[in-house]
Amino acid sequence: MTGPEAVLGLDPSLTRAGVAAIVRQNPDSIARPGMITHVGYSLREGVPWWRRSRRIITEAREINAIVGEIHGATPIVRAVIEGPAWASNLPSKFDRDGLWWALFSILDAKQIPVTVVNPVTRGKFITGRAPNGMKPGEHKKLVLSESQSTWFDDQHRIKNHDQADALGLAHMGALDLGWRLPSDTRRRHVENIALVEWEREWRAS
Repeated sequence: MTGPEAVLGLDPSLTRAGVAAIVRQNPDSIARPGMITHVGYSLREGVPWWRRSRRIITEAREINAIVGEIHGATPIVRAVIEGPAWASNLPSKFDRDGLWWALFSILDAKQIPVTVVNPVTRGKFITGRAPNGMKPGEHKKLVLSESQSTWFDDQHRIKNHDQADALGLAHMGALDLGWRLPSDTRRRHVENIALVEWEREWRAS
């Protein structure tokens, strides 16, 4: 492509899913963050099944609208979504899995190639370290601060760690495609991009 194009990053979460895009105007231009936002809300424990279902439906619809807005203005050539946390045993895992597949299916239905990234790989790409051994919430703070440092000119737009996660995923996708970016490429970026099984065989059915 010679015109504008985008890479989408998506960090699925029931309470606050991060959505971010990195956009370049042409192959010679420097790519920069476009949309950076989040959607979702909390539910108290023990709510009925239909409330849980409606949260998934509401969030999927909102993200579908956001993706449609981005894709309509600037074709998304790749989406990068954080994969499920397989070791998680939280009560909400069943709901999060439902949301995850809904979002993946939305992207696939729009004929956007999707790459799935392990949560630990995404975290190490952004911060240089895994959350192992860190206090609860400490790694999330590090994700936010490192993201704001990496994207210095846009740091005021990155409001929370979920947005930072999504932008980090888009960053991974753009770097793998060889896009020019305003930030330095560090060793942790190269090493963790190499760990990703990038989707290169996707095709419309």
